[in-house]
Amino acid sequence: MDSREGASELLENQQRQEVHEHQDQPPEQNVDEKLRNETFRNETRFAITRVIIHSIWTICYFVVFNHTDSSACTGPLYDFGNLARWCLAGFVIWDFLNLLGIEYLKTDVQRDKVPRSYKIFHGIYFTILIAFWMYSVVALAKRNGCTDQPLTTLLWVWVILYALLPCVLCCCLCCGIAAFFGSVAMEQNPIKA
Repeated sequence: MDSREGASELLENQQRQEVHEHQDQPPEQNVDEKLRNETFRNETRFAITRVIIHSIWTICYFVVFNHTDSSACTGPLYDFGNLARWCLAGFVIWDFLNLLGIEYLKTDVQRDKVPRSYKIFHGIYFTILIAFWMYSVVALAKRNGCTDQPLTTLLWVWVILYALLPCVLCCCLCCGIAAFFGSVAMEQNPIKA
């Protein structure tokens, strides 16, 4: 009996020690792996999309600005074209660094969402983008010294495209919401024939 009691006490002491060791360790965070993967996959896709789009616009502005006659095109539109190519190059660099940051954050397995500082920088980034677009509208409104130039055409495409995209997205969102609530209403109150 002594050997059984000794083994029982040894087992109890071992269990108490394991519990005590676990209490000394910091509690593990519960990370929803599916949510984590989806969050970082979406952020990565969004960052890659921005790198590609801003790279295309940067190339367009560099090419078109170099083919714009500086003697025939003066004023705010020409100044915007000069600024646009460098700002867009800066956006490409920012987007690429953002992509690298997301890839770095993905390595932290305890993180299931992006940090608040990332969201703050994202807000600053989009504020700068909106201000840049608003400057392009002002430059286009004052295009008197730049008529019949490729820079004017490119700026029209830039302004109209970025004015229409939010409208199209809002329409798609409204249609999606209407379809969702319509299907929910039909499930709750089916039409009886």
